[in-house]
Amino acid sequence: LALLLLLIVLFAPIRYSADVDYHKVAKVKAKIKFLIVSVTVNFDQEQKKLDNVIRILGIPLKTGAKKNKKPKKNKTEESNAEIDLNESDEHIDADPDVAGGGIVLSEKSEETDTVMDDNTPDNREDNDKFDLFGDDSDIPNDEKKFFGRVKVLFGRIWDKIVSVKNFFVKLNPDNISEAIDNKTRDIKRTIHRFDIFWNLKCTVKTRAYLKKYLVSILRHIAPNSIYGNIHFGFDEPYTTGRVIGYLSMLPFSYQKGLYWEPDFYNKIVECDLKLKGKIRIGYIARIVLNINIWRTLKAAKKIKE
Repeated sequence: LALLLLLIVLFAPIRYSADVDYHKVAKVKAKIKFLIVSVTVNFDQEQKKLDNVIRILGIPLKTGAKKNKKPKKNKTEESNAEIDLNESDEHIDADPDVAGGGIVLSEKSEETDTVMDDNTPDNREDNDKFDLFGDDSDIPNDEKKFFGRVKVLFGRIWDKIVSVKNFFVKLNPDNISEAIDNKTRDIKRTIHRFDIFWNLKCTVKTRAYLKKYLVSILRHIAPNSIYGNIHFGFDEPYTTGRVIGYLSMLPFSYQKGLYWEPDFYNKIVECDLKLKGKIRIGYIARIVLNINIWRTLKAAKKIKE
């Protein structure tokens, strides 16, 4: 049973598919399925929303949604605001002697007037005094932003000046020659190590092996089918023509059901694509678990040490 499960995991395909719709905003729906597990991801750029669903035997196991939400007021803040409004309404009385039903404030409003008088321009002058390198706890928020940035900027400039000063204080011909010798010695040591690693027997075999199978891995991972429309155009018509020439030399551009629509007059990028593919773990593991690759990794670790 263990061997059977191992063979199923190695040779059962991991199927993936994606629907991509881009018309000024992107909408992507991707799905990955392996045996009884499937993962679906939906992305909508217009609504700034990302959803993912994990299913086992078609039963949703986990769902997640990420989107921008508008900040909501707390219930305590709303209740406090209602209380303040009710208290302010209690101090407002109507004077029947005034024509038209005028409104006169009660004695508590006079206390608020005295509090407001403390913020007169004369008193603000003392509060507006700001020490660039001192405490800014009494400064309004608007002024904190400006003077805080100025303070940070001066701090960075001062740190640069100190570092340059220390550099020139320590600078002398002996230190310069020693630094140059150390750098050149490190570079020569690195080049020597890389030369040894590059010419090892296991590295030579690994390079030939990867050169042989790297293209096949890319072909195995690439989608089996791509179909849909791609409408594109650049600022200059000759640029669009050059891109068409480059695409005509690539085999994947001749997929059945894939249509290229160049636009020589407008700068535009639009697409409506559907792609499908599959990956087998056993195929990739057979290439990656080659003994020459592990020997090369061990040799590289020893050379670094």
